[in-house]
Amino acid sequence: MMNTKMSRITGACGFHAAFRIRLFEGLEAVSIKLFAIACVFVLLMPADFPSFAAQWEQDETGWWYVYDDGTYPFSKWEYIDGNWYYFDENGYMAHDCWIGNYYVGSSGAMLTDTVTPDGYRVGPDGAWIMDSVVPDIDSPISEENILAIADAYDADGAFILRDGVNRGDSLLRWTSGSTSNAGAMDTCVHEQFHSYTLNNGSFDWLTGAFTAAYYVGSGQTIMMPELKSYRTEEWSSQIPSRLRTFRYDTYVQQGSNASANVIGAYGLLNEFSAYCWGMQNQINLFDYYNSQRFDLNTWGPFVVACENNWLAFLEFRYYILGYLRYARENYPEIWQEMMNNQAFVNIYCLMERRFESLIAAYQACQETILRRGTDLGIRVRFVDGMIYLERQGIGSTASGPEFRNLLIEEIASLELQGEEQELFSRSSIF
Repeated sequence: MMNTKMSRITGACGFHAAFRIRLFEGLEAVSIKLFAIACVFVLLMPADFPSFAAQWEQDETGWWYVYDDGTYPFSKWEYIDGNWYYFDENGYMAHDCWIGNYYVGSSGAMLTDTVTPDGYRVGPDGAWIMDSVVPDIDSPISEENILAIADAYDADGAFILRDGVNRGDSLLRWTSGSTSNAGAMDTCVHEQFHSYTLNNGSFDWLTGAFTAAYYVGSGQTIMMPELKSYRTEEWSSQIPSRLRTFRYDTYVQQGSNASANVIGAYGLLNEFSAYCWGMQNQINLFDYYNSQRFDLNTWGPFVVACENNWLAFLEFRYYILGYLRYARENYPEIWQEMMNNQAFVNIYCLMERRFESLIAAYQACQETILRRGTDLGIRVRFVDGMIYLERQGIGSTASGPEFRNLLIEEIASLELQGEEQELFSRSSIF
């Protein structure tokens, strides 16, 4: 490859050198004629006479990169269009392998700030972080392993979890019934978000008012005062039986001691946000799941968590909007105070939009699982909140599309849509 390209360059250089010698020989008139002839000769040269522009080239062996002068890199790293690439001794781009302490992916670009396909963590500069092997799906459930996976795949989840651990919380109290560290993490993030809002909040002993601390991502927190409210059960007792889905009894039925009932919309928003962070955790872990063996032990917990969180999104969205509608009609002063609570409005809008994008991401994940199953010769189906590999399935039938569709239809009513539109119109973010 080098010999062919360099011979063409050498030939071109030889021609120009010879021409320069002849140009300055003899009389001025002869020189001018020679120059004119040379110009015509150059114009009539074949189209393949060497002129180079930096670009990628490919043959049956692989890719290489050509510089402006026609040469190419070999046995070295090269920074091209914002990425680092390594070229072997023959000039071909390396891919899907380690080059020293750095890993180049399928595109050839060096990976940064992520986990390599074989489970090692690389930092922002691309260098392998020693002792950073991410636990596989069969690793025993432990706080250390949960945090290691979170650190590798879910920065926001890790932020929430480490806030609690640093305060002395044990993550293992949330892992009962889980079959893997990744599968347990949804509940861990959900519950530790609740702890975050309390532990980082503030209480005014003079007025008795509490201001909750809502983590909203990227290390940012919004402080939200919890103002006057009415108990959710006053409104929720009117919910028709067909809409009393999975979480009705636990959170909003008559006599429930959950904060979603006791402090009304403020408790509802807290649950809405906690389920959102649980969903984001699982979506962020998708690449981790996809790097493990392809079976129900891997994909079951992922699908169960996402299906449950999807239904929870619709349930608490319905509860919050229904609560506000009832307040508008029966407690106008509470409704007005909530709508003027900028933190309440902004947090709802942030979480609602984030949840919508996470659900779309989950649907895209399903397509990826289906394609991978096809590639492996395994029949995969998603049916009523379940995932089936061949004839075996696992999932959550209580969170299936039948219940989601009922809630979607109810939320689409003009009354509830009016409340959501009011929230977004008052948001200082959207």
